[in-house]
Amino acid sequence: MDPNKSFSVRELHEHILMLEQMLKNQAEILGIKDLLLYRLNERIDDLESQNNQLQQQATNLLWFKNRSN
Repeated sequence: MDPNKSFSVRELHEHILMLEQMLKNQAEILGIKDLLLYRLNERIDDLESQNNQLQQQATNLLWFKNRSN
């Protein structure tokens, strides 16, 4: 915006409303991103836990296999 340009109160009000809407939209997008990151981190934790369980089962199977030989 040109600093020398004058605006009416109505025009300024419209600009303020537009900026407020932009801020609300950005806040909503950030909130959605935060929620997605939280859920992805939960899923990663679940997968790591499942991986640990599978590794333990594989170790147990190898131990039983070696014991029976």
